Parts: sequence; structure tokens; C-alpha cells
Amino acid sequence: MGEPFLGPNDPFLRHELRWLRDADQLKAPLNTWPISWGGIDARLEQGGDDPVVGRMRDRLDEERETGWLRPTGIVGLRADRGVVRSFLEEPRGGVSGGVEQKWMGDRFAGKLRLTTVGDVEPDWRGRKDDGLQFDESYLAGRLGNWSASFGQVGRHWGPGWDGSLILSNNARPVPAFSVDRRIPEPFET
Repeated sequence: MGEPFLGPNDPFLRHELRWLRDADQLKAPLNTWPISWGGIDARLEQGGDDPVVGRMRDRLDEERETGWLRPTGIVGLRADRGVVRSFLEEPRGGVSGGVEQKWMGDRFAGKLRLTTVGDVEPDWRGRKDDGLQFDESYLAGRLGNWSASFGQVGRHWGPGWDGSLILSNNARPVPAFSVDRRIPEPFET
């Protein structure tokens, strides 16, 4: 809770967003991830008695929390080695553990996620990608309708539910600087 972006790893929330989009109560694109919560808030119709709109408004209120949030622990065990990863939070090795700390202010937000991974199978060249990882960590700021961030955040394009059809989600996120629009308003012609 308390993040400016919504990642694709919550299938129930993704389903509710798709349902709102199909019911024409959300006028925002849902084909690039992460999605800005500001864009969802600005483009969500006032749904009256619709329980899905009410749940989405409640979640938006939770995501507006500012300040330091409670640290979160992460533990993962995996016996099978899947060939293809899904959008769910799956450990990258047989054993993984970590900690996550978030902070959000009026204009800036950050998340530090430290994960250590062990029991990793080597790739086809014999390399192992184990040790300390900073995946899903970022520092972001907003100026007007623009959001700039630097971090190792996974980005996905396309309508897939199990994985990205255009950009593989098997690879770890790379450190990147990005500039995105917070509220997806159509251009005027």
C-alpha cells in the first residue's frame, strides 16, 4: 500500500480493472504496466452503487497513504523450476528472502526491496544469477502530469494474463530511468 504505481502481480485487482474498463466505467488504458494510480483515480467514473467501483475507491484511499509504511518481509520457496514465469510473485530460485520498505510523500515516492536468492539453476552458459537483488526498487517524483522514476521496475506491455506477449517477464528488470504521464488524457486535435 502507499505506492504511486500498480504492478501486474495482483490478478484480482487486474480483473476488477478489466471489468471496470469493459463496463465503460474506467476510461484508462490497461495495456502497459505499471499503471499510475493517479490515472486510475482521474479516469474512474462515479459508479453509484456498483460494489466494484466502491472497492476500487477504497483501494485508492489506501494507496494515498503518505509517510513511511511498515516494512514487509518476503520469503519464497520453490521446488519446481518453471520454464515460463507468470505475473505472480514467484521466487527466482529455490530459496529466497528479503525485506521491503516504502515511503511516499506529496511529490516523491520510493521503495527499497532487497532480496537474496539461493539455489538458482545456471543458465545455458553456466552463469548463476544469485545473491543480493534490488528488483522492484525505485525512486520517483512527479511534476504536473508527468512522473519520472529511476529504478529496477518490471515493465510489461500487452494484454497477457500469464505473461507479457511483447516483452518477456522471465528476465529480471533492468535499471532504467523512465518518464511517464500520470493521467492518460487524449491529445487534442
